[in-house]
Amino acid sequence: MDNKKSGAIIFIGGIHCAGKSVFSSRLVTRFDVQHVTASALIKQRVALKNDKSVTNVQHNQDVLIEAVEELPRTSSTVLLDGHYCLINKNYQIEKVPLETFKQLNPKGLIVVCDRPDIIRQRLHERDGTEKSEKAIAEFQRSEKEWASEIARELKVPLIQFMSPDADEVGDPELVRLFET
Repeated sequence: MDNKKSGAIIFIGGIHCAGKSVFSSRLVTRFDVQHVTASALIKQRVALKNDKSVTNVQHNQDVLIEAVEELPRTSSTVLLDGHYCLINKNYQIEKVPLETFKQLNPKGLIVVCDRPDIIRQRLHERDGTEKSEKAIAEFQRSEKEWASEIARELKVPLIQFMSPDADEVGDPELVRLFET
């Protein structure tokens, strides 16, 4: 994907209910960027399961790439909210293919994390699901490790936040990422 003609992409990821959407809304306000979620782009073209598992990870990523390429741009930078890992149809953690990130060609990556007990409560309140804190911690660890590997491979900055608050939108690393 040629971001010179379509605008820069900054990818923000984290497991379900880690706080990506709340932090993204703060980033949009601070930096005047376009925010889209990978799931919303994919849902426009593919039916997604309610339990958040993904039947065909590769197919969904192909759909995402196509949707991002066709996305009407309202800003020079798109904050793409998604995941570095997913839960597949066998309820196992599966890495989003590196090729997806190569095609997205992000200028930077962000990972949002939170305490497993807080994420567990948010999942219960939002989706009515019960996940163990151990499973949440493992999913979050996988997400962070894979994001680090992707950043190294793509040679782009990775910024990690634990329970980000409103003040963190002024973080110097974030400012550099969004304003360059």
